[in-house]
Amino acid sequence: MLVVGFLLLVAVVVLAASALLTWRLARTIEKENPPVGRLIEAGTARLHLVDLTPEHPPAGASGARDRPAVLLLHGANVQHTDMRVALGDRLARRLRVLLPDRPGQGWSRGRAAPRSPIPAIRWR
Repeated sequence: MLVVGFLLLVAVVVLAASALLTWRLARTIEKENPPVGRLIEAGTARLHLVDLTPEHPPAGASGARDRPAVLLLHGANVQHTDMRVALGDRLARRLRVLLPDRPGQGWSRGRAAPRSPIPAIRWR
């Protein structure tokens, strides 16, 4: 019984040390890679949004609201940088590009909103 208790204690110490190390590494990574966009409060979530303005706006476009805009959404388990590297910087030469981090990804915090009941209602 003493051996089981000792092994349980060792397991708890190892798990606690792993959790502390993970927390410390996450803080170090966040410090070395600050958000490049702005943080927006949206309900219970805080969203990170990068807004790229065009280098050469289309003719007749005076302000940010007049520019055509493209919203690039990334897939699961990645962040806005993937879409920025793939398309964002090229599109930003002529268009306004919005690159959000989805809730729980990158610098965004919180949970995604519950799924809308509209598709279920539509198929009734």
